[in-house]
Amino acid sequence: MSELCRFHGAVIQMFPRDHDPPHIHVRHGGRRARIAINDVEVVSGALPPNIERLVLEWTRVRQAELRQAWRSIRSNEAPGKIAPLD
Repeated sequence: MSELCRFHGAVIQMFPRDHDPPHIHVRHGGRRARIAINDVEVVSGALPPNIERLVLEWTRVRQAELRQAWRSIRSNEAPGKIAPLD
């Protein structure tokens, strides 16, 4: 598991042996969601509405970095950290 970013209590991660399509896992409190990187949409789970909105915005802004992180982690390389929203 690789933690990419944390903000507003949300923890954003990728897992090395995860399946396509590219996506991130988000935890906030006791809730979890999986968000597609290419389509920038929640594909499973649920987050509080305000956190979901922020994470979707972050995903749009950081989409190129997330795609690169996905390629890195799938090649067994560390994806590195990605900055939170400004």
